[in-house]
Amino acid sequence: MTRALQFCSSDNDNLKKEGIVKAKNAAYLLREMKEKYYGEFVNSGFHDTQFPHLDILESVNLGLLYKCLYNSLKVN
Repeated sequence: MTRALQFCSSDNDNLKKEGIVKAKNAAYLLREMKEKYYGEFVNSGFHDTQFPHLDILESVNLGLLYKCLYNSLKVN
């Protein structure tokens, strides 16, 4: 997500496209964590892997993806 944010803020079109790819990958991984691996996270004791936190991270990442798409389509 951090790399996607950096790339999407760039003036370079290729970096903006790479930012979109990175944001899509992060969204996929966060969804997989929520849907497939949450059961194992429950017993880990980590606070960051609780379902509400994963849900917030996924929502923030989707907002980042929309921002990247908007910035890549925006005409200056």
